[in-house]
Amino acid sequence: MIVAVLFTKSSGQPAAALTLTDITIYLYARAQADGAVTTIWDGVNPTEEVGGGIYTRAYDDADRNTYDYYGYAVYGGATELDTDYAVMGGAETTPAEVWVNTTRTLTQSAAAVMAAVSGSDITILRGDTLTAALTGLGSLSGYVSIDFTVKCNKGDADSEALIRIRLNASGSGDGLLRLNGSGVSDASKGSITIDDADDGDITVTLAATSTKELVVRSGLYYDVQLITASAVSTLTDGDADVTADVTRAVS
Repeated sequence: MIVAVLFTKSSGQPAAALTLTDITIYLYARAQADGAVTTIWDGVNPTEEVGGGIYTRAYDDADRNTYDYYGYAVYGGATELDTDYAVMGGAETTPAEVWVNTTRTLTQSAAAVMAAVSGSDITILRGDTLTAALTGLGSLSGYVSIDFTVKCNKGDADSEALIRIRLNASGSGDGLLRLNGSGVSDASKGSITIDDADDGDITVTLAATSTKELVVRSGLYYDVQLITASAVSTLTDGDADVTADVTRAVS
């Protein structure tokens, strides 16, 4: 089982290159039969950063038929983060197995973002900063532009997109292009950053002041498209939902 956590800084940006010894992980096993809790890790360090500020450590003795696993991580270094605490998730695959999947998985900050992800599908919590780290998309070498788009229907025009964020190699025209089918006055509210061009690790960010304008709905579609000088290719796609928040304030 791989347990992972993503720390963020600067209101949702991935906190990459943190010192591993500054992060301590606590893991607990809860027996499904009687609810008895056993401490597995009482403050250990992650063994690697897999990209985009995601830190992991393997637990080799997991027994999911008998136990459910819960844990959290604490950061104690000098870098100022959005929060020093993060809830962790577990997986039954190794990082190498994840990278070779045809359908890739999004991962995101459980501490500050709370955008729920299951498989290749994403749930955006209205009024929260969206930070989604998409990993293992394949080489981004020679990209002209990279687009993240969310639509109600796949047949909708790009101008009708609920969310459209672009990264241009030229550096011009970057950021949030469309929100709720309209142009935006502040493109800096959305961004795509490349965390690892060889593996195809990117992070998509949308400000809370933009997500709060989204309508709560399910059955949406998203994809990530790569344009190079010679080809256009969809790197990953999936379903998307926008769910209601409780606290509506964003400032």
